[in-house]
Amino acid sequence: MIPKGFTSSVNDFSLIDKDVGNYFGGVFNGSNIYSTNDYSIVDLGKNGPNGEQLFKIQLDFNPGWNAAQNFGGQFKLTLDPIK
Repeated sequence: MIPKGFTSSVNDFSLIDKDVGNYFGGVFNGSNIYSTNDYSIVDLGKNGPNGEQLFKIQLDFNPGWNAAQNFGGQFKLTLDPIK
């Protein structure tokens, strides 16, 4: 869910592909072996209770806690303020 007052698109999502520890204070518990073939993102529109924009992220695998299956929040998203 993107807060009201901002906008984004499926093209604004990207994977953190190298040096993932730099984004997590040097601590990263997941794997960064995933590619764009491992997930899909759908824009569900502004359907939140206050007009928030919703996205659905679907993985093609079941995530788990072990390092090989831990997706670890590897998405980077760019938001633009609505003017």
